[in-house]
Amino acid sequence: MAMLFALVVAYAQAGKRRFVARVRLGYRLAESAFEAEDRSFARATRGQASGNLVSLVVGVAVAVIVGVGVAIPITNDVIQQSNLTGITATIVGFIPVMLGVLIFVATVGPIMART
Repeated sequence: MAMLFALVVAYAQAGKRRFVARVRLGYRLAESAFEAEDRSFARATRGQASGNLVSLVVGVAVAVIVGVGVAIPITNDVIQQSNLTGITATIVGFIPVMLGVLIFVATVGPIMART
């Protein structure tokens, strides 16, 4: 009985070694298939770039919605409710305009940097 058990264990270990050898052979064959001079497979970044572009667009959309839909209206409301007159009112009146310019630059900057 012990001899049969030892024979089964030896056969299982040999099968494992053959399996690992076949996996290593497959890996070497796949590696040699992509070992071209230009190594275009190794430098492929299209999938990564598109993922980053999607996150960039989502981030810009959220920034524009929060900026235009929340920040500028709240700023306008606070300025209108304050008791500012004269040159102070004129200077403070440019704050929503500057927020709009800031949102525009924050939106266009990363997109232009990618091209």
